[in-house]
Amino acid sequence: MLYFWFVVAVIFVFGISTIISAQAKLTPEVRKNLPPEDIETIQSELDAREIWGVLLVLIAMFPV
Repeated sequence: MLYFWFVVAVIFVFGISTIISAQAKLTPEVRKNLPPEDIETIQSELDAREIWGVLLVLIAMFPV
């Protein structure tokens, strides 16, 4: 049972760190030097990362 709670804690921490990393913003210099397609791709990947982070946190909270 101890291993189960360890796995739950690891999933929770990984979810929180994923949510935090998804909060990154593109600087104006980067936005100026990249084509719009790349900016859109990066932003959609950050949005997807945030969704996965929330799902991981919810999965970790389910047994609690």
